[in-house]
Amino acid sequence: MSRHMHLIGFYMHSPINHSAMSWTDPEDDRLDGMAGFDHWTRLAKTLERGCFDAAFFADTPGGYDWYKDSLDDYVRYGVC
Repeated sequence: MSRHMHLIGFYMHSPINHSAMSWTDPEDDRLDGMAGFDHWTRLAKTLERGCFDAAFFADTPGGYDWYKDSLDDYVRYGVC
């Protein structure tokens, strides 16, 4: 049996999961950063420094619930 531990960063590219309460800290740039490559490059470099083996980016293929019997608002506003 191997005695190696593998570290994997887990991320969902969704404003809900990575930005909870980020609006409360004026220095928190995660929500804006998700839209650009600089944010993801910094994240990758941080994982490399921490000797992580991988990063897993889960998708969010659709809305989790219906609103007014429709998914229209999920599509219109990009809610995941």
